[in-house]
Formats: sequence, structure tokens, C-alpha cells
Amino acid sequence: MEQLKLLSTSSVLAVLIWWGADSLVNESATVRVSFEPVAPAASPDMRVAVEGVPPAFRLEVAGPRRVMEELRSRGPLKLRITVPDQPTGPAVVALERNAVRQSLADQSADLRNLAVVSVQPEAFNVRVDHLTTREIPLVAKKLTLAFEAEPQLGRSTLSVRLRESQVQALSVEQISQFDISSDIDRDLKDQPVGKPVTVTVALDPRRFGPDAEVSPTAVE
Repeated sequence: MEQLKLLSTSSVLAVLIWWGADSLVNESATVRVSFEPVAPAASPDMRVAVEGVPPAFRLEVAGPRRVMEELRSRGPLKLRITVPDQPTGPAVVALERNAVRQSLADQSADLRNLAVVSVQPEAFNVRVDHLTTREIPLVAKKLTLAFEAEPQLGRSTLSVRLRESQVQALSVEQISQFDISSDIDRDLKDQPVGKPVTVTVALDPRRFGPDAEVSPTAVE
């Protein structure tokens, strides 16, 4: 019985010594990663995306053997990098080692003990954009139907939420007013003549770009 206890204790000690020694052994490796640029939490209206074809990044890291094994088991990594708030337009994101290390730690607690030796390339291009809200007059200046009294709109303005880059791409006329004459003509052409009528005209946000939103979405 004493010998059995001694063997059991020796086995436990051997495992502990092996685990401790293994955790002290550092290895290094180069892995391929991709980076996803994200806006800071304090800037919810900021949008950011990689511009062009993203390069193939090589990340050289070092750390304990067991952490390196965990890294290899994960396969290709996709790391999130926060882009500081900045004006709409092209920008360059520098891949600082501390930021990359934090991104590794955010992905898994097991990767916190990795040291980032280098990142190649050290930067990549992004395009920054911001959402903005514009109050735009609603008008009906190009009506083709004949009326005893001009149509009265239920409201005089609408709110348009769109990207600043879309604002820059629109003409002055497009951003200065929202003319719904053609929509009114379409919705009234089959209505009975000589009787007052109320119709609901849908407001198409696509006039301001694919990502635009309008409020309200219709007007009487």
C-alpha cells in the first residue's frame, strides 16, 4: 500500500513538473490572419470597410507551447481592429502590435499570453463614412394632371438618414427637395373625376442612395 501511495504521488509530481516545464517552453510561429475594421463604440454613426482587395497578412507570434497549440487548432484567424473616429473618406489603419495583441485576447482568453513579434504588412486601407440626417422639403412642382385645387401635402418635410458619401454624390437639386409629383400623378390617375380624395403616397428612399432611410415612409 505504501509503495502504491508513493507511485501515485510520484506520478502526480511528474505530471505537474511536465506541465510546468511545458508551459515555460516558448515557441514562435507565423500565421495568416485577416483583419476586420470596426468603428469605436463611442461613434455609433461611423461606418468603416476595407478599401480594395485586402492584403494577405502574416502575423508572427511567440508564447508558451500549449498556447501555440491552441492557436494552431483555431485555423485562420479573423481579428477585429478598432478604427479611430475620423472624417468621411479614405484612411490608413496602422496595425500596432499592442492593438493586435488586444484583438487576440478579445478573441480568446487562451491567447492572452501570446506576444506579437511583427505584423506584415503593417497597415491597410479603409474607407470611413458617417451617417447623417437631413430635413428635406417635400414638394409637388411637376404635376401633369388638372386640378380644381392644388393637392395639399400632409407634411412639408421629411427626414432622410443617409451616408455622408451619398450626400457628396447627390446633386444640389436632389438634396434640396423631394419632389413627389410623379408619385401623386400615378396614384391619382385612376381616381374618380370631380370628387375630393385622399391618397397615401409612398416615399422611396432609393432616390438618396441604396442605404438611405426616410421618415415617415409615406405622406397623405
